[in-house]
Amino acid sequence: MKKEKLKALLDIGSNTVRLVVYAPPYRFPNVFINKRFYCELGKGLSKNKKIDNKKLSNFYNALKVFKSILTDYNVKEFEILGTAAIREASNSITIKRKIREILSKNI
Repeated sequence: MKKEKLKALLDIGSNTVRLVVYAPPYRFPNVFINKRFYCELGKGLSKNKKIDNKKLSNFYNALKVFKSILTDYNVKEFEILGTAAIREASNSITIKRKIREILSKNI
């Protein structure tokens, strides 16, 4: 693949965390990488409103894998979208801080 300006979207869902890297033309994007991990962040959240440490550990490891992909492919432009699980968790401030630490970007 020739040197093209790649863009990415990181979607933090209630069940999966997905990274999609795409190449131009952006009007009809060419999906270059589509990687996901099952972290189940929303599972059990309604009980105590806290995402447990085991799920968060898996989630943070997924983010580190995504960070290495973004770095390896020199992706500078990317957006992070979060689901209700992140917004509603009682430990969301800590989670958002860790996301910023790993990816150097706010959710």
